Amino acid sequence: MSKSGVHKHFGTKETLQISTLDKAFVDFWHRVVEPALAEPPGLRRLRAVCANAVGYLEAPLLPGGCLMTAALTEYDGRPGRVRDAVAEVWSRWRGQLRADLTAAVENGELPAGFDIDQALFEIVATGLALNAAMQLQHDRAAVAGPPRDRTGLGPVLTPAPDKPARFFPEDQTV
Repeated sequence: MSKSGVHKHFGTKETLQISTLDKAFVDFWHRVVEPALAEPPGLRRLRAVCANAVGYLEAPLLPGGCLMTAALTEYDGRPGRVRDAVAEVWSRWRGQLRADLTAAVENGELPAGFDIDQALFEIVATGLALNAAMQLQHDRAAVAGPPRDRTGLGPVLTPAPDKPARFFPEDQTV
């Protein structure tokens, strides 16, 4: 499509960027979240979603990796509609993760008092680090397994056998 054709269809560069981000997020959701919805809400679904996210990063739809991550680093400090759209897709992704963490606590799969915010932070950080390792460093070992768990959840959700779960206030034990 010519530059004038793009302008005629989308109107502005900003509209094109937002439309591209929306399409990328829909594709991400179809590949990562929807297949996991067959699992019950909670830890099983969370593990499936995270495993699918790792698979998405291993074989991204675009040659530059996860467009949501690229957009995050490009627009996080810029005001405007594109930044707002980036914030919205990240909010939806984090909302899905939070819903399954919350369900895992409510179902007794994770203990009462589990720090959902910290676990959510670490899961998202693992995804960002994995994308950087795969794209910038071409580190295929980043998804190869132990000590790096394919779901990105091993160290986040599994306490050491001789220690209490990690996400408790200092004065609380399991």
